[in-house]
Amino acid sequence: MALVKHGEVIADPWVRIENDTLPLGRPLLLTLEEWERLAGSLRHWDQPLGLILTGAEPLDQLRDSLGHFQLIALAFPKFTDGRAYSQARLLRKRYGFTGELRAIGNVLQDQFLQMHRCGFDSYEVADEKAAEAWIAATSRYLGFYQPSERGDFRGARAGSDPQIFVTAEQPAAAAWAY
Repeated sequence: MALVKHGEVIADPWVRIENDTLPLGRPLLLTLEEWERLAGSLRHWDQPLGLILTGAEPLDQLRDSLGHFQLIALAFPKFTDGRAYSQARLLRKRYGFTGELRAIGNVLQDQFLQMHRCGFDSYEVADEKAAEAWIAATSRYLGFYQPSERGDFRGARAGSDPQIFVTAEQPAAAAWAY
């Protein structure tokens, strides 16, 4: 498993609970069930906390807990299940979550751009050999018609500007401007 973040493959600093043992001194990634069971004892945890959501959990019940988390991992159980896209937009727009959003599960390269525009920051890529293709995808597009939850993408102007959709593979002279 490779973790792609900010256009590069990085080592994942987050760990999960194994055999009901809390790993000390490391950022901890919990399922919702683990958070509900251990929330009282983790209120004074001295490392960052992260939460894994599967798509079935209503975000309203987590509204008061979101401030405890620096990372929320949204699961894509299959590539046709788009609930994590909706959750990402809601977390960013309605709930004001500013921490890291991670796509996990059945995460496909051809869906990267939509994931990023919905607010995702990092991606667990199952095939480590495909990670380089993911990195190339992060710089493919320079501008967009539509605004995104991220505001802009790799320095491009916001989607409200009348800017044509240009790929980095095209020469600059081929770009249309209004």
